[in-house]
Order: sequence, then C-alpha cells, then structure tokens
Amino acid sequence: MGKPKRNNNWKDKRQQAKKKQNTNPDEHYSNDRLVLENKSFEAYYKFCLKEEFTNESDFNRFLATLKEKLPVTFRINENVPNYKNFLEKIKHPDFVKNVISAAAAAGQENKEMQTEEKKEGENEEVDYDSIQEQIKLSNVSWYPRDLVWELTTFRYELKRNKAYQGLHKFLQQANDSGLITRQELVSMLPPLLLDVQSDDIVFDMCAAPGSKTSQLLEFLYRDGTSTGKLTQGGVLANDVDNSRAHMLIHQLQRISTAGMMVVNHHAQSFPTLKAEGEAALGSTNRFYFDKILADVPCTGDGAIRKIPQKWATWSPRDGVCLHGLQLQILMRAVQLCKIGGLVLYSTCSINPIEDEAVVTELFRKCNADALELVDITPRVPGLIARKGLLQWPVCEARGKDNIEEEKKEGEKKDGPENFFNIYESFDQIPKDYKGQLRATMFPDSLEKMRDVYKIQNTIRLMPHDQNTGGFYLALIRKKNHVVFGGQGGNETKTEVKQAETKITVEEDEEAEQIKKVAGDVDENEALKHALEATGEKETKKAQPSAIVEEPAVSEETEKKKGSKKKETFVTLEKSDWESIRDYYGLDEQLRELFIQQTHGEKKVLLISPGIRKVLDLDKSKGLVIKLNAGVKAFSKNKDAFKEFNCVYRLCQDAISSIFPLMSKRKIKCSAEEFKFFIENNNVKYQDIPNEELRNQIQAAGQGSLVLYCENEGVVQDRDYIVCLTHAASITPMASKELVNSYKIRYLDSQ
Repeated sequence: MGKPKRNNNWKDKRQQAKKKQNTNPDEHYSNDRLVLENKSFEAYYKFCLKEEFTNESDFNRFLATLKEKLPVTFRINENVPNYKNFLEKIKHPDFVKNVISAAAAAGQENKEMQTEEKKEGENEEVDYDSIQEQIKLSNVSWYPRDLVWELTTFRYELKRNKAYQGLHKFLQQANDSGLITRQELVSMLPPLLLDVQSDDIVFDMCAAPGSKTSQLLEFLYRDGTSTGKLTQGGVLANDVDNSRAHMLIHQLQRISTAGMMVVNHHAQSFPTLKAEGEAALGSTNRFYFDKILADVPCTGDGAIRKIPQKWATWSPRDGVCLHGLQLQILMRAVQLCKIGGLVLYSTCSINPIEDEAVVTELFRKCNADALELVDITPRVPGLIARKGLLQWPVCEARGKDNIEEEKKEGEKKDGPENFFNIYESFDQIPKDYKGQLRATMFPDSLEKMRDVYKIQNTIRLMPHDQNTGGFYLALIRKKNHVVFGGQGGNETKTEVKQAETKITVEEDEEAEQIKKVAGDVDENEALKHALEATGEKETKKAQPSAIVEEPAVSEETEKKKGSKKKETFVTLEKSDWESIRDYYGLDEQLRELFIQQTHGEKKVLLISPGIRKVLDLDKSKGLVIKLNAGVKAFSKNKDAFKEFNCVYRLCQDAISSIFPLMSKRKIKCSAEEFKFFIENNNVKYQDIPNEELRNQIQAAGQGSLVLYCENEGVVQDRDYIVCLTHAASITPMASKELVNSYKIRYLDSQ
C-alpha cells in the first residue's frame, strides 16, 4: 500500500459546513432543508461495525434511527421528600391529559401570544382531547424503582407546540426545583452502574454540565437523613473549564446537598491528595477514591440525534484527535481509585477508536492482575445492550487530492476504500507515515481481547435497539496497585513482577508517567476539536462531557468565565458555633462540619464528612481552584434584624440534613397547614387558621424557625419550610423553585 496523502482540507470543509448550518439543535429540528446524510459516516460505520450488524436491514434501522429526534426523558429525584406523591401522579393513566387540560383551562393567560399567532395566520383551534392519543408517557422498565419516564414527543415539539405548553411548563418547573432531571436515557447508566453507597467518596472527573453528577448525589443521599445520621460520603466534581464549572454549580444547586465539592482542574493531571501521619491511607499516605466516573470528552457522534449539525461535519479524524486525551484520563482514573473500587469509563461516541481502543490500551499498558472488566449486562436487567467489539479496523480519511487523481485516471473504488485508507494493524502503516494514527488505536489478537482483557464485558448501546442515543460503557474494578509500562500496540504485554505491583513512582510524578507511557497530547487542540465535533461554541480549554441538556448560563456566570480566584474555607469560629448551637439546639457532631468562606457573603456552609476529609487532605497540596463546597446552612442577618437572638438565620438549602440534629425552633404542622403556608407568602398571625399552631409560632419569638409536616406519619416523607417570624407575621423563606416543587407534590391543582 502506498503512502497516503494527508487530508489538509478538513478544516475548510468543517468551517464551511458550520457556516451553512445553525448550531442550535432546536432550530435544526424546525429546518426542513437540513440534510441528515453523510456518505463518509455511513461508509465508516457500515465497515467498522460490520460485526455489530446482523444484516443489511439492521444497519438500515440503525441509520434511520439516527435521523430521528430523541424522545423526551426525565428522572425523578427520590431524595425529595414525598416524591412518591409526585410519582403517583405520573403513574396515573390520564396524567398527560390532566396537565394539558388544566393548561387549556388557564389558556386565557396567554391571550397576547395567541393573538399574535392568529395575526400570522394560525387560527386553528387546538383539539386537546386528541392530544392524549398523540403523546404518551411510559415508564422505562430497566431503571430501578419506576424513577425514569419517557414521552412520545421530542424536545423541540414539546417546547414550541402551543398545545403542549402546559406540559412543558410543568416539566420545566419540576426540573428547576430539583424534583426531576431532564436527561437522555443512556447518560443515566454510568452513575447507576457505579452503585454509589452513602459512605463512598466519588470523583466525577469531567463533570459539566452536571446531570450525571446530580445523579451521583441522589444515590449518595438515597437513604435520607431522617435517622439523625449524616451521610458520610461525598462527590468531588471536576471540570477543566472555569465557565463550565460554574454551569455545573448552577445545575447541582437544585440538589442542595452537603456532600458536594466542585473543583477546576485538568482531569488527566489531577493532583494526588495526601495526609500526613495517616497510616490507614497506605504506605504513601495518599488518598484513593471509592468510585470514579470518567465520562470523557468525546466527539459525540452517538448523540447525533441531539446535534444533527454533526451530519455535515463528521470525519473519522474526530475520534483520532481525542483518543490520546481519553486514554490519559482513564489511566489517571485507575491511579486515583482505591483497590477494590470501581472506575466507569463512558463516551457518547460509537467510534471504537474512542471506546474499545482506549480500554484495550489501558489493559495493555498496566501490570497483570491489576484491573478487571466487570460484566455489565447482568447489572441492568431489561436493557438491550451489545457486547464490546473484539476487532475493528483503523481508518483515515483519504485526501481530496487522492480521490481527484483517481478520477482522472479512471479508477473507481467501491465501498469504504472510496473514503478511507484502511489498516488492520499498525504494521501496515508506512514507516515514513507522519499522520496521527497511533499503535494504541489497534486491537490485539482475538484470543487476547476475549480471554485476557475480556473486552466483551463492556457494552455498546445502539440507537435503534431501544430508541436512544449511542453510548459506550466499561466498568473496571481495581484489584491491585497499577504500574504502567510497555509499548502500546505490541503483541506481547510487558511483564511486571509481583514485587513491583506496589507504587514505584512518586505520586507527584504520576501525571508525567502517564505522558511518557501513553504519549503526550495537545489537550487544548483535542478539546477544541471536541467542541467543533459536537457543534458547541469554542471555549478556552473547554472540556465537554457526554452531550446532555445544559441549563442556561446567567450573565453573572459569564462574567466569572476565566476567573481564577481560589476559594478558601475555614472552620467556624467557636463563638459563632456556640451561638448557633445553643439557639437551635444542634448536636455536637455538626461542629466540625460547618465552614466559612474567607471572602464574599457571610455564610456558613455544611459539608459532609467525606468532603471535609478532602478539604483536610488538600491543605498541603492545594487543588488548583476550589469553586464550591457543601451547601449553605446559615446566613448572617442584616442589621435590620438586630432584635433576633441569633445573628445567623437558617437557610432552606441544608435543612433536610440539619433538621434531625436540631432540638429547638422547629414546629410540627399538619399537611393541610403545610399547604396553607405554601400558598401564602407573608402571613399575619391572626390569619393562621389553627389557634394552637398560631400560639406556638408566636411563643417562639422573632427569628428563624422550621415548620415541618410528616406525610401520613412517615418520617422519610417529612418536609420542611424555613421561616422568619416577625412581631406580627411569619414569612416562609422558600425560593420560587421550591414553592413550585411543593405545589407539584402537595396541591391537587397542579
């Protein structure tokens, strides 16, 4: 095979395609001129995944599904008190009809919008009775406890069709309040497979925009805090881009948990955390995470149903550019994981160069018996998943000059050869080759792939199997300390003696070790390419995770973009702690879990023991940037409230964790009384219907207190409202989003 000519036209082609097509996926869905076709894409996957498809019909279904819009899916947050009440509403066979009918009854509120639409010629009446037949809501059977639901409509239609406006508003309010998370089905799998327990300390390496991180937190707090025992674990969420990290904070604030910390660092060179004098951490005093999620930056061609502009820009070079960075991140993940812990590697790409090739190279480079691939399929009964590929070719786009020259000579190649230079092994690549293909991208022998690495234990989610996006997952258990060595692509794995399975390099040098073994990469170039491949706007050093719906970013957040101000935290001063403890009757175990920021708003944060451990371990090393930790528990009163006996007032965000450890300033009310305070903002004492409750509130005096109710006496369904009591009235201090959550769960009118 002759030396292939490099394709130098890919940048021009990509830029031209991007100019022709808008990058807003919602607008793509409304654009009838959008061409959902790419011959190179079709040829590549028909050839590279030929073992994946049983016949021509199977491939055609795969291709057809990729051109369809994704259905709307959402997950219920079971950590929200009385979420079961909401779940019962969802399960009702007439749920969609009831929500849309209620919106129809209140439709006069949108008269101005409807009048404008009629001016444009849309005079037809909406037949709300027929909508029940057009849009269905069904449970996703493979996700536990009936928590995930799917609508037979897609995002753009739900948002823009005026007949669905009531349903869209309902789901938006539920999402904003943290009651649900709108998320693609396949992206819910990584946190589910990690089997997070309440005492786990979890590292989410590439966390933004945050839907998977919020899911990890939901699992962490699944058992609740009603028993009076604080959740011991925590989730450390990382993203290399500062603006995306602030977007991540915005997403996680809906969950409001003490077990959260957001940091800003390069995933592949995340610093080693150490503790001095703690032998329990190991001979090197280093800290290891219990579970790690490596949902790495990827080209996102499995998410092409959500980013249809990718049809015009796709190239096999996409996966080639990101392969090295993905490998480095995964190698760092297994270094940071404890022995016996789990690492979940995932992408929303269906390209084996980003998927099986990365996992294969990890096993090829590490010492024997250090890692094993866990068989995923039995862990998710009912999920239709295909086994990881054992063999695949490596392809490179053929230069335009090559193709034009063949046309002149009258040559015509059929099949993938018309688009690519194809290699079955690295040895086939010419010695003077100067392209980007690497030995790490090729598989080993079939026997080694199957019997030694067991790549078949990884899974692929194909879009046409269960009407989803494309996804790849590998669950790795760490069995021993990892030592990297060897040369990627060799048939014979480097032998590492048993005595060398201990850590043989200083932790401070581990990132450099990865570069030496895996090969250095231009991270900025790789991440920039990932942004182009996924249709996102360029962001300096941006690190996209698998593509999911992202919340809007406020102007304030945008101003913070590029900010490198480091947050520091200190233990709450003794006098402040004693004042808060005595006023609210707090348990002493909270003492070490309250911290203060050293600048900005005067607030007290509650952090979980797991996050406290990370902060303590970080004292000597210093993470690059701490952006956020824990949840706001108390805020210092303004001068206008000097008459209050405690200068700190309670905050709603942390009340579910603090409440079981409080003995003062909490008043029980009935469900009906709780609903009364949901519907009313500033309530005068004489307007409180129940005289006994009114007397209790007045007797508490001015200050901050908690009203709570227990749904039918079930402690786990206890709910709370933080209030401020004044001389003649009481004011619930719940946000608009929280009030909407209460209304959805408790009021029949919603």
